[in-house]
Amino acid sequence: MEPIKEPTPLVLVTSSPHMHCGLTIGKSMREVMLALVPAIIASVYYFRMSAAIVMVTCVVSAIVFETICNKVMHKPNTVQDGSAALTGLLLAMCLPASMPPLFAAMGSMFAIVVGKAVFGGLGCNIFNPAHIGRAILLASFPQQMTNWVLPATAAASDAVSTATPLAVMRATEKIWQAGGAAASQLPPLSDLFMGNVGGSLGETCVPALVLGGLYLIWKKLIDWRIPVFYL
Repeated sequence: MEPIKEPTPLVLVTSSPHMHCGLTIGKSMREVMLALVPAIIASVYYFRMSAAIVMVTCVVSAIVFETICNKVMHKPNTVQDGSAALTGLLLAMCLPASMPPLFAAMGSMFAIVVGKAVFGGLGCNIFNPAHIGRAILLASFPQQMTNWVLPATAAASDAVSTATPLAVMRATEKIWQAGGAAASQLPPLSDLFMGNVGGSLGETCVPALVLGGLYLIWKKLIDWRIPVFYL
């Protein structure tokens, strides 16, 4: 007796994605990291070795904690897709150059474990892991997270504490509201545009950020309407 053959299904039901464009997770992660190259160069130029140490610490520790989480949760190693390295790099871009390496590594741990692994890994997390790491660091170590330093191009040493332009504006506004003489201490517009001011590693240099954004738009990884709407 011949075995009964199953009928060919008329409709094949599968999970998304239903259309493939050849863009893999690893490739998209590499493209985003390439878009960050101008901001990386600018941060190292302005904050020297301090910026490089923070970035290397965040990236390496993010990869290490991703590996540990995969082993503990008995999941395949996902380090090769670049998502952990990108998370560490994005976290570093949100940190000041004066951030101690130990706290930077803790931020990567929070980002990978709390922001990503707890929710099930890449694609299951409901929050940006790098922002989760930054939020926990800001709540736990506000002094270290707000210890801004002057760029090496603006002072003899890159360890000179300073206030961000927004902090200067707030202080000036309070003095003015109190009836005092609020002398403006804001840096020139050229310094604000080029990034020769205090702030997080990846937030000061406008041309670098615009260049990275244009690259992502050119590669069709983002829709130009979203950043234009926010701006």
